[in-house]
Amino acid sequence: MKKINRGEISKIFGELFFAVDPGYRGVAGEVPTQYANLRADERLEMLANLNNEEKEAEAIARMSALNVEIAATEGLDENYQIGASYFLKLKNIDFDRLWSDYLHPLLQEYINGMELIRHTVESIKHKPYGHKLLAQAKDEVKAVVAATPNYDMCNRQKIIDANKTNTIRHAYYREYRELQNLCLLILQHQKHQIGMGSKKVYGLLFDGAWLWEEYMNSIVDEIFYHPMNKATKGSQRLFDHNRGLFYPDFISRDSEARVIADAKYKPIDNIGNKDYLQVLAYMFRFDAKKGFYFYPEMGEEEDAVMWLNRGSTYEKNVEAREDICLIKHGFQIPTGIDVYSAFTEQMRCNEIKFLDGILISMK
Repeated sequence: MKKINRGEISKIFGELFFAVDPGYRGVAGEVPTQYANLRADERLEMLANLNNEEKEAEAIARMSALNVEIAATEGLDENYQIGASYFLKLKNIDFDRLWSDYLHPLLQEYINGMELIRHTVESIKHKPYGHKLLAQAKDEVKAVVAATPNYDMCNRQKIIDANKTNTIRHAYYREYRELQNLCLLILQHQKHQIGMGSKKVYGLLFDGAWLWEEYMNSIVDEIFYHPMNKATKGSQRLFDHNRGLFYPDFISRDSEARVIADAKYKPIDNIGNKDYLQVLAYMFRFDAKKGFYFYPEMGEEEDAVMWLNRGSTYEKNVEAREDICLIKHGFQIPTGIDVYSAFTEQMRCNEIKFLDGILISMK
């Protein structure tokens, strides 16, 4: 390609602009269009030259100097450097106007965009599910924090307004527009609309463990009390003088033969030591001899009954007790059913079976 700096690269390549990036070559970087999916081969090499007229040489010098400064600026790096197409405008305007009308707004756009992500991350941190959710993207979160050394919580509304007024326009960062919209929705506490208006649904966040716990309560509420952590109802105390606040998931209504139960929204094999210690502590507090784990089961697993040990390995007298046990009691989720009405009917049958199993084990 000759004199590539005489054109605007994003317009020259169009939809292929993103695909020619070395990090997005091949099938994985396919760009869908109305005609076909476009992709650039991993072996593709691109060669281009620039016009070496004196005025253009000066523009290139200015561009290089600016990019050096960008790479050394907090909140920016070499990924934000300016391409030659912007400097073609020097044919018609001077550098001061190029800076004030084009380059400065563009760089501010980049900074505001990264600041918007940082504010969104900090907002999510303060949600009940925040740290667990962000732990799944800890490297990305670390990179965002490193790129926003001037973060100030008090500037949140200013950053929101700047991003609402100036949406990302640069072709190379077009995928960021989706993220920008999602961040604005989160920070403005807007609800996602499904099937209403022209807004896209970017994702839904829900607490699956809490939903599972409430569903289990709908099945066992006649035989168990249900303290509610989120609603701060039914709180219990470990010690005297109201010390040691805690919320067991379920406490049996039968005070003569107390039973503790815990809803676990995870597979049976993932219920482990921390879960055991938690329920055993609750059992000790309520003088309960039995504890349950209610978990979703995809197959037809038998209840796993675990009898508590007594004795010590030091004295070599470890043996299973016969009076205290934990039981993993699965609720079978129907599979292989395509009709919704048949699925709901099977769920009702499984609810009865699940409850009957608990009643039998509690005897």
